[in-house]
Formats: sequence, structure tokens, C-alpha cells
Amino acid sequence: MRQIREIDESLRKEVGELIKKNWGSSAMISKDQVHYIDKLPGYVMMEDNKIIGLITYNIRDNQCEIVSLDSWISNKGIGSKLIGKVIEKSEELGCSRLWLITTNDNTRAIRFYQKRGFGISGLYLNSVVRARKIKPEIPLFGYDNIPILHEIEFERVLTDERIKNNLSRSYNHKADYREKSEIQDWKISEIDKVLRYMRKEEKIGLLDLGAGAGKQAKVFKNEGIDVTCIDISKEMVRLCKERGHRAYIMDFYNLVFEDESFDVVWSMNTLLHVPKSSIGKILKNIKRILKSNGIFYLGLYGGHRFEGIWEEDFYDPKRFFVFYDDEEIQEIVRDVFEIVEFETVVVGKDKPYYQSFVLRKKV
Repeated sequence: MRQIREIDESLRKEVGELIKKNWGSSAMISKDQVHYIDKLPGYVMMEDNKIIGLITYNIRDNQCEIVSLDSWISNKGIGSKLIGKVIEKSEELGCSRLWLITTNDNTRAIRFYQKRGFGISGLYLNSVVRARKIKPEIPLFGYDNIPILHEIEFERVLTDERIKNNLSRSYNHKADYREKSEIQDWKISEIDKVLRYMRKEEKIGLLDLGAGAGKQAKVFKNEGIDVTCIDISKEMVRLCKERGHRAYIMDFYNLVFEDESFDVVWSMNTLLHVPKSSIGKILKNIKRILKSNGIFYLGLYGGHRFEGIWEEDFYDPKRFFVFYDDEEIQEIVRDVFEIVEFETVVVGKDKPYYQSFVLRKKV
């Protein structure tokens, strides 16, 4: 029977021996920082009182670094389960980010981490050459006889992960409610605004970013537009497919489309779920998939500054929202796009007003 145990003093000697056997010494170097991994906190996977998996980590400045990860039985989910324990610990301690370093030869690790939601966040050329001066045991050649020269940094932003998981659950629970709701007249006016641009410029391909039940996408499709829908909620994607849309479970952090795939990206009240610390990265992702001279329609509730869980929300779990005042949001989008149109729309008494942008991809 397998179980995960936190490393304690009763395991420390055995862990140290395994580390030295697997890594040559207990010293591990990442970004010029020396770690002694036999002293670090971590977890082991046990089977019949034998260690078959090991992970160590280091927390500093509200960030958690995975320093080492080993599994002595392949393709059994051991590494994934150990990472899951470190994610739980990091979230419990309020860490904002989980990150790690691997080397350029370790193609297996590069695949492994990307499949588990980690993105490349840094490349440090020839850093292993410097590390070898501190730890001469580092070999010159690694997997497949590839020269070991560079460090690659991977990360998962934990705040964003929690928000995404909650949003997926919230919208899954409210699928029936969203299905029964009607498109308001002011939203139809915004769709018509974008359609005028598309007709004038003969643009056909549109990505609906956070398509919900696919009702707005249906309006575009009825006008002859080639629509692709994405949403973080599997139930919303199901509703989109029932309407005959091409639809995928996907979030705006990981847009897997090729560069310059779409004439237009449509986003009505979806990016208001993105933390302010991540909005710049999301806008650059959208710019990448837009064709030259492409249009990005961005609509957000706003008018004042707010970031956090909306405590009056009737969704379960309650959703995370971000609101901007006009000056703040215009400054943010202007870094990535040209502002073609900006206007505010009053959508109801005692409600935030709506900020409507037509943006153009900067060449």
C-alpha cells in the first residue's frame, strides 16, 4: 500500500542517502543559489516501508521552489501526487507562486511539468557552467548525451490556479441558470458594433473568449462568422457544443492556438476574473493569436477599483472579480493594443457601468 509522508527526523537519514546516491551530493544549485536538499522540507511516497518517490522544496519571499523531485517507479503518477502535496502546503502557507529549475538536457522533465500546468518563465544561458564551479560533480553531458549548459525555469501562479479552479466550479454549478438567461439589448448593441467592423474589413474568424453557454457566439454565427468558443467550464463548453459551436475547455492563460489564428477576439466580461498581476500576460497572449491588424473587443464591468472575492455573489463558490477605473484600464491595454474606441455603457441602476473597448493589434 502506498502512502505519502512528510519528511521528519525518522526519515532524514534514509532520505539523505537516497539524495547522495541519485544526485552525487546533497548540494543542489539553482539560479546560483546553493541548497542542501537533505536538510530541506519535503515529502516521500512509501510502499511497503520503502521510499519510491521524493520531493523537497524551499519557501522564501512568499514563493515556493521545488528543489528536487525523484520517482523510482515510472508512469504511476508518483511525481504528480508529490507535487500535489507541495501545492497544498504552498497554498496553506499563502505562497503566490510555485517554481522550479531544470536543465536543458532533461526533456522528460520539460514535458512533465508543462503537462501539469507549469509554464516556462525563464531561461538562464550557460548558468550550469557557473554552477559546475561550485559543484564539480555536475556532469558535462546529460540525457541523450546532450551537453548540460542552461537552466530553464518553470512556474505555476498559485493565486491564478485557485481562482481558475473556483471559476470552473462556479460556472459548472450555474450552467442551467446561464442557459435560461436572455441576451440583454445593450449586449446586442455591442455585438452589432463589432459586426460593423468585421463586415467593413471582411473579417471572418472570431474567437469567443469565455463563451459561456454560447448564446453570443450564436448571434455571430448567424451572421456568417466562423466562431470558435473556449470556456474554463466543461458544462459551458457542453452547452456551446449543443448549439453546434466548435468549442474547447480552455482558459486564457493557455491559449493553444497558433500565432495569428483569428481576425477578431471577443471578450465580454471574462477578463474581469483575471488578477491585476496577470492581466498584462493575458493581453499579450491574446495579441499573439490575433492576425495582423486584428481586432480585440474587450468589455468589462468597472468604474471603480476593486480586486477580490465578491462577497455578495450568489454563485457557489463565490467568484473573484477585478474592476478598474477608466484611467487605469486604458493605461493597461494601451501597452499592448491601440485603442480605436472606448466608451462607457450604463447597464442598470446601482450597478457598475460597462467599459467597452475596440482595440487594434499593434504592428
